[in-house]
Formats: sequence, structure tokens, C-alpha cells
Amino acid sequence: MSGKPKLSDFDDPPLIEVVHGIQFEPLGLSIVHPGQFYEEIADRYPRAESHPPLMPVLELFGSAAIGQPGFRFEVAPPAEIPRAWFVSLDNAYIAQIQRDRLLLNWRLVQGGADYPHYQGMRREFDDLYLRLEKFAQRKKLGRIVPTQVEITYISHIATDQTGDLVPDPAKYFRVFSRLHGPEWSQPMEALKLEAKFLIRGEANEPIGRLYAVLTPFEKGGRQLLQLELTARGVPEVSDHQGIAKFLDFAHGQILKCFTGITTDEAHAAWGRR
Repeated sequence: MSGKPKLSDFDDPPLIEVVHGIQFEPLGLSIVHPGQFYEEIADRYPRAESHPPLMPVLELFGSAAIGQPGFRFEVAPPAEIPRAWFVSLDNAYIAQIQRDRLLLNWRLVQGGADYPHYQGMRREFDDLYLRLEKFAQRKKLGRIVPTQVEITYISHIATDQTGDLVPDPAKYFRVFSRLHGPEWSQPMEALKLEAKFLIRGEANEPIGRLYAVLTPFEKGGRQLLQLELTARGVPEVSDHQGIAKFLDFAHGQILKCFTGITTDEAHAAWGRR
């Protein structure tokens, strides 16, 4: 197994996947361009796959959000332009490209590269972004104008519990510390938590949102809890530096949220410094 990932405040966190991404105004990408771009990154991402495109996601605020249902505003992109996956030789990294999206995944896999820490992941994403920017300029596909920047952290919290029952969430998450009193002791069979938090900028204005989704699942006969944290918003400046600044900010927000919603008992188990 690859070495376990580390976060800046934890020696042994339950992290299993990280995604850095940018959504932008659609480029003039045709069906042939992903293959041409692949030739420029094949040394790093030699395996190619085709997947359905992702829908655009916009975080709206104030009057712009009126009448928009749910958390997000989504419009389906043209189905004829697929999303290209370019996968590293060890399967640990995935570069995802479509006409309005660039994503970089790192995932914990058997024999794969260790998590490179946030700065290493940022450098990998920066390199991929700059390559795509130059490619778009050279092919006259248009300028990359970001509409959203995002980071996602996915953690798998393993317990010793077996069978069909959900692990006790109060052991790991502060929000469940008063889940029930002594009057109720029946075992929990199902659980799902979805929360969204406003992310505010320096002038206290909303600039994005952080989503926290907690769900149980079974793997290898063991019950686990999956925590997915996504921070998403609009960069202050629509250029490479603006993207990098928002990624730094979003990373900090996720780390603070992860630490703030989990318990001292969990922190001790994950080696918080």
C-alpha cells in the first residue's frame, strides 16, 4: 500500500482522494482536441478514457440566486463533447478535461504515489493548467475565463464495526454529540448528513460555499463513514494568480472545517499536532 497521506495538522488522516478543479467559459473544443492535448501530457498521463461530461455548477448569491432550486444552478453541456480522462501509470492521478472544466484528482491506490501534500498537488495542477492555457492559445480555442474554482477532499473513516449497522458518528463528529439521550438506545441502521456553509471574503461578502456530505457505506465486510468536503467559489481575479489564490483559500477553509466538525477523540486517532 502507498504511504498514507498527511495533512498539515494531522499525521494520519483518513484522506483517500483530493480534487483540484476549475470551471471556465466554454472553449472552442472539438472532438479532436482532447486527443491532441493528450500527446502533450502522455509522458505523465499515458492512459486515456472517455466519460460523460460534467454539468456546470455555479454558486449564486443574493438576487442572482432567487428562483434557483437547491444548492446549485446546473445546465447540461452539449452531450456530444465527452470528458477526457488521462490517467497516470500508477493510477494515482487523473487529469480530467472537457470544454468548460479542468480537474486533477489524486487518489490513494495500491502501489500508487503518496499524497504530495497540498503544495505538491497545487504544483501538479498549476502545470496542467498552464499547459492547457498554452494549448488553447495555440489552437485558437479561446481564453480560459474561470467561473468557479473548487477543491474536494474525500475521507474514509474506518471503524471496527461489522454487520449492517452504521458506526457511531458521535465518536468522530461534534454535530452528533447529542444525537439522542438515554431514553433512546435502538441501533442506527441508516444515516446521511448534508450541510452547506457560506464562505465569506475579506469584506465579509459571500464568495463561495463549503459543502459537507457524510454517508455510511460497506467495504470488505466493514462499515465505514465517508466524508466529502467541497469548497467552491469565484476567484477575485480571473487569471492564473487569481485561481491559485482561491485554491489556497479553499484549502484553508476545508482544513478548518475538517478540524472544526470532528471530535478530539478523532483528532487523537489521526495524530493531530
